[in-house]
Amino acid sequence: MTQVGSGTYVSDKEIDMAENERQEKIEQSVVRFLREMEALGVKRSEIPKLIEAFKEES
Repeated sequence: MTQVGSGTYVSDKEIDMAENERQEKIEQSVVRFLREMEALGVKRSEIPKLIEAFKEES
């Protein structure tokens, strides 16, 4: 694949690697969030309600 005007060739593999890194960071964030909620005594079944309430307030 080329980037117009730059003459730079970018392989699909690099793009996949960036997406893999992004996915890994998302998963790490979710795990941290769930652990923090657990430490606060929040049940996993309560989390969707908390997120919905937060979205409504924003």
